[in-house]
Amino acid sequence: MSKCMSCGGPADGLLCSNCADRPVVATPVPRSSSNKKLIWFVVAAIVIGALRGVLNVYGRSPEEKAQDAREKLLRMVDDGTIGGYLGFDTATPYEFMKRAQQGSNPGGGLRAGQENWVLQMWPGSDLQFDEPVADDLGHILRITASYRGRLNEHDGKPRAVVAQTRRYAFEEGIVTLNGSCYTDASTCDDLASRLDGVQAALQPQITRTTVEGILPESGSCSIVPSHDECRSAGVARCSYKPGTVLSLERCTVSEFRESLKASLRDPATKELLRSWLRNNREP
Repeated sequence: MSKCMSCGGPADGLLCSNCADRPVVATPVPRSSSNKKLIWFVVAAIVIGALRGVLNVYGRSPEEKAQDAREKLLRMVDDGTIGGYLGFDTATPYEFMKRAQQGSNPGGGLRAGQENWVLQMWPGSDLQFDEPVADDLGHILRITASYRGRLNEHDGKPRAVVAQTRRYAFEEGIVTLNGSCYTDASTCDDLASRLDGVQAALQPQITRTTVEGILPESGSCSIVPSHDECRSAGVARCSYKPGTVLSLERCTVSEFRESLKASLRDPATKELLRSWLRNNREP
């Protein structure tokens, strides 16, 4: 059972009892602001970029040496040591996302991850995704991804939505801020300003270990469990005027690194990397 941020009482999913014990039902939002699927796609993009660099060196050698290098990399993909070889065991979220942003296909893995992250939660949705935008704020790298369209809700009824996800990667962890607004219930003209306000409150306390006290207060706020490796802080969610929902999730550096390891153990990621190594002949 999660707890209500408004009064500290019990909350079950999106159902929060306020101080008068009257249930307040928030606008439906994704089950978690999970970073898992986003991280998996970014990992694949970064690994392929790094493998291309390795093979480029061997590509200037005789063919048998290049093939030996390819086979060595395939074995590391199979036995799970490729992450250590590429330095993922000690990577900080800031370094990792910076590599994604500076890769040979900037934004490609980030966009694929964002699309997959949303569509995994809302299968059958018809959405348009903008290219992610990366902004280096000094010690924080912010990745902003926006989308809009028809969201296929769990009851099968599509609704028009505009949404934006901002991820803040820094040395000690990563924070995910998600905002969504249903256009049939609101003009949604203040979604960006709401996110800007949360960002202003977040930046001075970016290294905090909790998610409470950052989202603006409302009559329907709760802390719900996360469904991926970022479990320690939970996910804060608040609903505001009809149709607008904000959520905030924190991931520590150790949880982030565990998500990297999990992504490289994932059979789909392994198969993607195997396929690239076997078929790519022009590093």
